[in-house]
Amino acid sequence: LYMAFGFISLILYQTWMVDYHSPEPVRAPAATGEVSAPSADIPVATGPVTAAAPSVQMDTTVTTPAVSVQTDVMDISVSTTGATIVKALLKDYPVSLEQQDEPFMLVSNEPTHYLVAQSGLLNADPNQKDAAGNPLPVPNHEMQMSVAATSYTLEEGKDVIAVPFVWQSEDGITVTKTLTFRRGSYEIDVDYVIDNGSEKPWSVSHYRQLKRKPGTKDEK
Repeated sequence: LYMAFGFISLILYQTWMVDYHSPEPVRAPAATGEVSAPSADIPVATGPVTAAAPSVQMDTTVTTPAVSVQTDVMDISVSTTGATIVKALLKDYPVSLEQQDEPFMLVSNEPTHYLVAQSGLLNADPNQKDAAGNPLPVPNHEMQMSVAATSYTLEEGKDVIAVPFVWQSEDGITVTKTLTFRRGSYEIDVDYVIDNGSEKPWSVSHYRQLKRKPGTKDEK
């Protein structure tokens, strides 16, 4: 299951368009496993796509509010809640001619400049429920994920850095969501590897969206 998108280009387009339209959910291959009831902030799945699920292993994980990612052109913060991109500073582009030392902030979770990039998986089969009849859990952008380190830096001599986030269900399903950054690029690739250790099939679909205002209690 693999989905790559240039989120920076998309954000620029969405931010500077006069008429804003939210991106529609994108269907992506799914493995066999489980999922949860979406809030008003989570799109509705349009249908399942199936694929084989390779297994993934993570040795040591920690849970932190955000992970710092430094490349040659960007300063990124990724929340461990859904691996949401909550900050993106463009190092080569200043805020203004008068503020040459201050990089332009393209993505931010600050209330006055709010724009974040969310993505995740959805339950593609409404019949997938637990014994109590509740929708099965799924790693959408509201779910907490684990990561092996609190900061990542694209070192000299390397062209790629991958940051894996891991979600696990109580039934034995492991989803690894990896964000990949490349030298000189503003694109961020996102891919999922699903290891279904449960005894039931699991159908999911992929979505991505830009959120331009903080959530409220009425949206939950």
